[in-house]
Amino acid sequence: MPARLLALCAAAVVVIAPACGSEEETTAPRDGPPPQAAVAAAATKTTDAGSYRADFSLAMDGFLPGSEGRRVTMNGEGEFDGREQSGRMKIDMSEFAKAVGAQDFGDVEILMERFVMYMKFPLLQQLQPGMKPWIRFDLRELAAQQGLDLAGLQQVNQSDPRQALLYLRAASGPVDEVGEEDVQGVSTTHYRTTVDLEKVAKLEPEQRANVQRVIQQTGVRTVPTEVWVDEGGLVRRMKIVYEDMRFGPGRRGDMAMTMELHDFGVEVDVERPPPGQVVDVEELMRATR
Repeated sequence: MPARLLALCAAAVVVIAPACGSEEETTAPRDGPPPQAAVAAAATKTTDAGSYRADFSLAMDGFLPGSEGRRVTMNGEGEFDGREQSGRMKIDMSEFAKAVGAQDFGDVEILMERFVMYMKFPLLQQLQPGMKPWIRFDLRELAAQQGLDLAGLQQVNQSDPRQALLYLRAASGPVDEVGEEDVQGVSTTHYRTTVDLEKVAKLEPEQRANVQRVIQQTGVRTVPTEVWVDEGGLVRRMKIVYEDMRFGPGRRGDMAMTMELHDFGVEVDVERPPPGQVVDVEELMRATR
């Protein structure tokens, strides 16, 4: 696989983790806590649930060089354990493959163990028989190469629902109650707000410098956000949008993530791939240059 294509695939997967907003009119709040308090409490309660399964979709406009006006989408599912900081995901990248002019990648599998991530790209074995199927990424090393501290990046990283939940405690404007809707057959209340990344930094003061770097690199300061909370106070769906985001030199566009959470308390068992089936990403990139 050419190094450039591999880098694009990896970059697309790392940011994982639909269009912004909906057209319903805002309704008056029901009896109960104010919307802002309800959303903040739901973020805390969902985080405290420890583990859950998630379905997600990611849409990016302008991510690929020369792709202005063209949307790249990915969909997937996974399960996450917040206490162990581990999880697994499977991502359908068939639409991404079409966008870069490649054959179907097949489903990409991801295993996460704190700061280490393993990815399995079926296309690698198709193009280079005998290549080890799993690629290892040390996120600390990748963050260091970009001049960022990984602990800080985790506060604004949307590839993990745990980090997305932090956004819900950083609403910068009013939280509007849109109305009642079903999510995967569960009755929920739909809220809409805007998150200020500066406020996210204030929740963790020692991470302020890192969040500021993210703001500088992406050009994004405020993030339109929607959340659906069930009657038990758990988040069932989140929609987070980065508008006019800087993807790279001369490339700007929108990135939107939607996640649906379910099966709270599920047991998540992540087992590392056998060492003989793993290649480090730095070694792979050197071999494909």
